[in-house]
This record gives sequence, structure tokens and C-alpha cells, in this order.
Amino acid sequence: MKRVQILVLFISLMFCEFASAQTDSLAVIAISPQFPQCPDSALEQQPYANIQVTIKNYNANATFTGGLMLKLQRDSLPEDSIILNSGTSYTIQPNSSINILIQSPYFFNGANYKAGSNVVVVWPVSTQGGTVVKYNPYLACVLFLPFVGVNEYDRSKFDVIPNPSNKFIYLNVPLNLYLKRVRIFNPAGEEVRNYSFDLSNRITVEGLSNGVYFLEAITSDDHVYNAKFIKN
Repeated sequence: MKRVQILVLFISLMFCEFASAQTDSLAVIAISPQFPQCPDSALEQQPYANIQVTIKNYNANATFTGGLMLKLQRDSLPEDSIILNSGTSYTIQPNSSINILIQSPYFFNGANYKAGSNVVVVWPVSTQGGTVVKYNPYLACVLFLPFVGVNEYDRSKFDVIPNPSNKFIYLNVPLNLYLKRVRIFNPAGEEVRNYSFDLSNRITVEGLSNGVYFLEAITSDDHVYNAKFIKN
């Protein structure tokens, strides 16, 4: 009986070491533009869908097989996790890579990102466990913009009127400043309008489908304002 227990323990340890060796040789080598990186902004409370990651197995001898998740961490802030399609097992041959489309949308939040520019380390982890080493980690630059509703701004400095709107919105910006850039995103995180250069304060929303939209406005002093409006 004791010999059987020792054998089971030995097999378990071997599996953990194998899983660790497999995981330690994996690395993220690319992330699709659906995961916004500098100079594009990552907006809080907004879903980012259809993100694709490319993961490579640098082990020249062993094939990786199993479930995967991504870890993302900025400095001392708590790390975030993305399970790469729960219940899916992946096979990555030695010295080969695969593309994985993440089925669930990703949300940026203030617990894992600070306002402004973030250098984020991204690495894959086996869901089978084992010791994890950040092998050749992927570095992402995330320009995180916390969502602040219009009501939380001083309305004398920034406002969106009328809201809701069906043709035009007017952006009330601080005195002596002008708009350098305005971008509008739908709830899926897709950019649907992009205006730049010396803008007037009137922005057309005609042609957009009815619903909720997120707006990012940059003024001539490089201040970034976020707001939410309704198109009807």
C-alpha cells in the first residue's frame, strides 16, 4: 500500500513538473488591435470584444496540451486574468504558435490599471496549474481612461448637449480652448466616428444606430474628457 502511495505521489510530481515545463516555455507574441494599446485609449466600463492573441511554444521538444489563461499586471497593482475560452483545450506543437480568439469581451477597470499610461506585462498560464515563470513576457502599453460621467465634471467646463440627440451634439469645452480630436465608440468598444484637427463644437451623430455611445474628446491643452450620450 505504501509503495502504491509513493508511486502515485511520484506520478503527481512528474505531472506538475511537466505542466510547469510546458507552461514556462509559452509566451504571448502578439495581441490584436481589438485590445487597445497606446496611443489608442482603453475606456473603463466598455467591453472590448474579438481580441485575438498569438501564443508560441518555445520548447523544442515538448508539445503543450491544455487550457490557458492570460495574466496581465502593471507594477504593484493586482494582476488581472482572462480565461481563454473556458473548457477549451489547446495543442501547441514545439516551436510553433497558435492564434486564439477570445470569445468573452474584456473590461478595463481601475483596480488593475491607473489613469493614464500603463506598461502591462502579459503572459500565458496553464489552467492545469504548475509553477509559472513569465517567460519572455509581452509588454503592452495601455492608455487607461477611467469613465467619469458628465455629471461628475464641472458642467461649466465640459458638457454634451442635447442628450439624447438624433442629429447633432454640441460639446461645451472650457473657454479659450478648442477640440483637437473626438472619437465615438459603440457599446462593443468599436470606434464608429473619428474627428480630428481644429473642430467646431458641433459633432454630427446622424447615421448612427439608436443606442448608447461613449465619447472621448481631447482639447487643445491635451486634456481628455469622457462622456456617455444616447442617440435616438
